[in-house]
Amino acid sequence: MSLKLIPKIVANVFVILFFGLLVAKLLDAKGASSRLEKRFGPFLRKMHIPGELVMAFFTAMFAGFAGEAFIASLVEERRLPEKMLVPGVMFIDFPNFFSFSPLILAITVPLVGMVGVYYLATQLFISLILTCTGAVLIYRMGEKNEYNSKKQNEQKRIDILKMLKDTLKVALRVSLIVAVALCAVYALFYYGVIDRMLEVLASVGIPCLGSKALSISIAHAMHIAAGAAVAGKFLKAGLTPKVALAGMVWGYVLGTPIRGLRLVLPRYCSLFGLKNGVKTWLCVQLYRCFVAMCVALMLSLSLCSSI
Repeated sequence: MSLKLIPKIVANVFVILFFGLLVAKLLDAKGASSRLEKRFGPFLRKMHIPGELVMAFFTAMFAGFAGEAFIASLVEERRLPEKMLVPGVMFIDFPNFFSFSPLILAITVPLVGMVGVYYLATQLFISLILTCTGAVLIYRMGEKNEYNSKKQNEQKRIDILKMLKDTLKVALRVSLIVAVALCAVYALFYYGVIDRMLEVLASVGIPCLGSKALSISIAHAMHIAAGAAVAGKFLKAGLTPKVALAGMVWGYVLGTPIRGLRLVLPRYCSLFGLKNGVKTWLCVQLYRCFVAMCVALMLSLSLCSSI
């Protein structure tokens, strides 16, 4: 991890959060949530999904993790029960990941070709599983789709200045905490703590994968570009695309806790508070690791059967 990347990452977080959350709040104040509820009414009533979460879903699709910030504002305003936090974040995982798909393709395809497309497809599948799980959890909670609809339909003046101040406050708070967390993680990289952790994970071994695929996994756990670069080098040397893909997916499994610690945990804690942030992070990231590991194991087993 380069120290020069930290200002760029923090700036990206601030811009995406500020503009994404501001647009979401403006649309919501204009009654977008209630209109979405009417548009998707039959499905929402069957699944007990509040219209506000549908608004967060579309916000995440166009503005990434601004959808998470919108959920945080809903919980803070008591328009969404606190127990909906974890399933709500899971529910918007697919559009959240989808919004970053062009970036993933831009990094992987030039280095590994079609393997990058297949890799993106596996990640979208993992995110889709999380979204479906969130929808099922919301349905199991049995929350009826009645949520301040009268209040939303009332005509009221939108306080743009207050909205700007609140949005700026959230974006600055999250950006500051992310910056501090990134500096701490950089120190862990600098003193070799992350490298030693990955060496321990690598010593466990990955079923039916050779040393080349393992090298891809370790590099990918550090950064997606590093994993794609190593995979591209081995592909040119004759490595099969299936093994390269399995190595990248296992790298995603190994790297999820590192990325979560570096980016997701500080963001969740700043948005949802320390207690709810840690709880949401643990639930979502552990489940993500489990689903990704199942996908990686299926790829490994298919390699075993072809040997």
